[in-house]
Amino acid sequence: DEMLRYCDANPQVHWPYYDFEELASRALMHIIFGAYRNDHFDVVLDAYSIVAARRKWLERVKPERISRMYMVIGFIWSTRDLNRSLSYFNLAVEYDNKNSIALYCLAHLCFHEKHDYAQALEYANQSFAQLPENAPEEMVQDIMTIQYFCYTLKKDYISAREIISNMDKELTISWLVGNKAYLTFKCKDYITAENLAAKALKMNPEEGSALNTMGMLSLHRGQYAQAIRHFRAALKSFKMGKRGSDGRYFYCELCNNCAIAYYENHDKESAKEWFDKALAAGCFNVDMRRYDLLTKANPIISQQKRVCN
Repeated sequence: DEMLRYCDANPQVHWPYYDFEELASRALMHIIFGAYRNDHFDVVLDAYSIVAARRKWLERVKPERISRMYMVIGFIWSTRDLNRSLSYFNLAVEYDNKNSIALYCLAHLCFHEKHDYAQALEYANQSFAQLPENAPEEMVQDIMTIQYFCYTLKKDYISAREIISNMDKELTISWLVGNKAYLTFKCKDYITAENLAAKALKMNPEEGSALNTMGMLSLHRGQYAQAIRHFRAALKSFKMGKRGSDGRYFYCELCNNCAIAYYENHDKESAKEWFDKALAAGCFNVDMRRYDLLTKANPIISQQKRVCN
C-alpha cells in the first residue's frame, strides 16, 4: 500500500513508477491467495480493495489469474452477502468462461439459495462441460444432482434419467436407483419402474423415492388405500429440508400424491389437509384441478388462502 502511495505521489518519476506499481500489485495478489489459504479473509478483502483500484495494472494480468482472484472474493462473500458473492463469481466467469469451479458455485447458489432453477441448470451444464478429469467426486455428484433436479422440475424426465444413470451406472446406490425408478415411471415404463423400485427397497426398505414410486404405481392401478400406505411410509422415512431444495420438492410431491390418493379414496377432508401441506411446501407440481374441485365443493375451504412459497 505504501509503495503504491509513493507511486501516486511521484508520477513524474517514470522508470521506477511502473516497476514499483507492478511489484506492489503482484505482492498484493500473492497476499490475496496466501491469506485466503490461511483463512485470513479480512486481510484478503483489504488487499483486494487496493488491487481493485489499479485497473490499468489489472489489464496486464492474465485473465485466468484475475478470474481466480474474483472467485476467491466470491467464496468469502458467499457467507456474508449472497448478491455480492454472485456478482464476483460472475466476474470470475467473465474473465475465464472455463472456470468450472466458479460456474459450479453459481449453480450451487442459484439452486440452493436463490431457487432460480432455470439459471442453476444453465450454470450446472456449463460447469459440467468444463470439469477437469481430476475434479473432486463430491463436486461432480453435486453438479449432477442439480442437473437431475432441474430437469425433473422442467418435466424433462428423459434427460433427468440420463443424469441418474451416469451417476450410478452399476445401480449400487439405493437412493439413485429409487430416483431412477421414479423417472422411469414418469416416462410411462411402468414395469421397469416397478422392478427398479423393488430393487431399491431390497437395498434399503426405507428408500423414500422407491416408496413414492410404488405409491404412484398403486395410484395408477386404482389401488388407493395401498397407495396411501406407500406415500405415508415415504413421508415417514423422509425429513423435510434434509437435502435442501430438492428435499423441499420431494416433500411437496409426496404431500400432493398423498392428497390425490385420499381424494380418489373419497376422503375429502384428508385430501384437503395434504393439499394444504403441499401448497405450503412450495407449490411444486400440485394438482390444482383436484384442489379447486375440493374448494368449490366446500365454500369454507374456498375462503381460505392458498399459500405458495
